[in-house]
Amino acid sequence: MIYLLIGCGILLWFIISFFKEKDKKLLEEIRMNWGRPMEKYRNFQSLEKYSKADDPEPFHTLTFQTLKDIDIENLFSLFDRTATTIGQQLLYNRITFPINNLQKLKERSGQSNYFIENVNKRESVQKILYKQEKNGTSGITQLFSGENSVTGKNKTLYKALTLLAIAGILGSIFYPVLIILFIPIFGANIMIQYVFKYTKEKQYNILSEVYGLIRSAQKLKKIDSIIDSNSIPNEIKSLKGFVNNYKFLNFGTPGDDLTKALFYFLELIKACFLTEIHLLNNSYAQILTERESLKQLYKFIGEYDVAISTASLKSDKRFNTCIPDLTDEKKVLKFTNAIHPFINNCVPNSFSLNDKSAFITGSNMSGKSTFLRTILINSILAQTLFLCFAENYTSSFIKPFSSIKIQDDLLEGSSFFFEEVEIIKQMTEKISSDDNLFVIDEIFKGTNTIERISLAKAVLHFLNKQENMVIASSHDLELIELLSPEFQMFYFTETIKENQLIFDHSIRPGSLKTTNAIKIVEIENFPKEIVDEAYKMTNEYKNRSFGVSLN
Repeated sequence: MIYLLIGCGILLWFIISFFKEKDKKLLEEIRMNWGRPMEKYRNFQSLEKYSKADDPEPFHTLTFQTLKDIDIENLFSLFDRTATTIGQQLLYNRITFPINNLQKLKERSGQSNYFIENVNKRESVQKILYKQEKNGTSGITQLFSGENSVTGKNKTLYKALTLLAIAGILGSIFYPVLIILFIPIFGANIMIQYVFKYTKEKQYNILSEVYGLIRSAQKLKKIDSIIDSNSIPNEIKSLKGFVNNYKFLNFGTPGDDLTKALFYFLELIKACFLTEIHLLNNSYAQILTERESLKQLYKFIGEYDVAISTASLKSDKRFNTCIPDLTDEKKVLKFTNAIHPFINNCVPNSFSLNDKSAFITGSNMSGKSTFLRTILINSILAQTLFLCFAENYTSSFIKPFSSIKIQDDLLEGSSFFFEEVEIIKQMTEKISSDDNLFVIDEIFKGTNTIERISLAKAVLHFLNKQENMVIASSHDLELIELLSPEFQMFYFTETIKENQLIFDHSIRPGSLKTTNAIKIVEIENFPKEIVDEAYKMTNEYKNRSFGVSLN
């Protein structure tokens, strides 16, 4: 007896040591990933699908063009430090739907700060989230819409076969010979159930994910934190029927020979009466009846994951972030030392607009496009994650629209100019609503000079109506005079030293006085005849009027 106890003690010690070592390795992984981007697969098609379905009436939805202009996939990959697919989906939804609720934004910021300050609780939550993801979560959103049955048109047939099997068992009690007649029915039921189980593997997996989700929510509820969990006990209670049903549906994995024998015997009994088919269908019916409770648990777990992901972003030592000052004052945009997060050693820039729009000039490679993306990204983050890559940031609540990264679509047969026209047309249709931010790079560069300047002046003047703000760039210096005084002027420039162009990528207030295109050609050793003629023609054009009235 004593040896048996010693043997059990040693076995128990090995089991405890195994799980402790496993837990230790998980904790090491969590700490290693903290404060840095995570390399992992992201299904952006799935993320977009969930994002569109989650919030039918948002304050603002980023357009396809704006998502392209901020390079959403790379931007999201930089910000996404979530542990679960649930967190990924909620984070993507959050970034693509800016809000104007200051209290909600402060709440989000407080949640992420809480997990920066409370390391032990954060790591306890992360362990639960990591284990949840290993169980799987990607299929749960399919249950947010769908039919209550997975058996389809054969549902009545399955019920009839089950009733026949039951009748056969009951009848054989009084007339044992009947059992022989019902053997084909039992055989058919066994075959049907195993074929069904094979073809419905995806549905079985989804139910396993739902069960794991409920278990994770129960564990997170026990951890005292800043995430609101007041409604969670009721949501879990409403799903209790599914939990009980699922436990009977899933006996787990057999262990030793005795449990294996019992497991396969029960599997055979269930197959004879098509039990799993009915249980699976009932489980789906229960889940879909309580889908709102499931959604709340889903978001509850996602809130933890997004808060911790944002905390990790804030803890990334490569970046300095600030809490934005979002004001009810109209047409305000000010920031100090803002950067674009993609660019290593990015030159910080400061900017200030009050009750005006901005027009930016500068040569190629001077920094105009990067600066416009910097504004766009930070304006979005201010109203989604409530952080900015700057020392300080002040803005009105705005709805960003952009036209920066446009390309010819050869497959669709559309030109660069036509694509830009369509995008800017969409902006003009938003003019009736105030507080839009229109960010446009190199406006109408796909057409001739006279029409480009004429259209640019007309469109920018139109977009600048009411409380809307426009930040646009162009090479066309003629627009400086045409857009004053309703637009504040800014420019990027460069210096030439030892026949080399040096860009400082710093924005300056005022108007650009010099150009460098011919100088670049000269530096690149074009024939002197070309350079001289170009300089001569430039001087001639400067001495002429533009040739048309644009006022």
